[in-house]
Amino acid sequence: MRLKKSYFTNEEKLVLFYSGVILAIVSIALCVFLSGCGNSDHRDCITIDGLDFNDCSVHVADCGTGVSEYRAVADLIGELGALVILTGGPCPYCKKEIERVVSWYEYYHSRGIEFIHVVLSDPEQNFSKESCLDYACELRRSYGVTFISAADDNMVEFRDIISAVPDNFVIDKNGRILARITGFNESTLRSAIELLFK
Repeated sequence: MRLKKSYFTNEEKLVLFYSGVILAIVSIALCVFLSGCGNSDHRDCITIDGLDFNDCSVHVADCGTGVSEYRAVADLIGELGALVILTGGPCPYCKKEIERVVSWYEYYHSRGIEFIHVVLSDPEQNFSKESCLDYACELRRSYGVTFISAADDNMVEFRDIISAVPDNFVIDKNGRILARITGFNESTLRSAIELLFK
């Protein structure tokens, strides 16, 4: 019986073989990722350098209310979860986001989702925690913010991974990260918040 001539060179066969191996590895990795992180509610979560918000605390701004205190983020999360908005010093994109999400807050808050705005300190830019609190209060007055405004307390790990602000994290009721959206895109951010209803 005469065998048909192969139309592939040895080099091409080798490329096809390794391409198949790489595709199989990527497929397995994707399946592991989509299986989630062991959440009891079976929603996918993402891990960012092993970080979540369970061990974070913030300094809630006074802003003339007489209530200025350190609080664990875990104690501020709503019944379903929270949107954590991390901003730095004054930046136009941060102001734009705060101005827009103010109009969303009542809708989501009434459904069990808290908004937590945290201004990150930056010693290199001489932006101290006191400056953070002052800036958070300035935004409250300027845009009628009614959700939680705070300065970070022990969020050094998050400061280290942030390259641009605003940086938004949608977290479930257990403080686990479901989505991260860097920058402000209204439709993308709202779609991420909606994950908490699933």
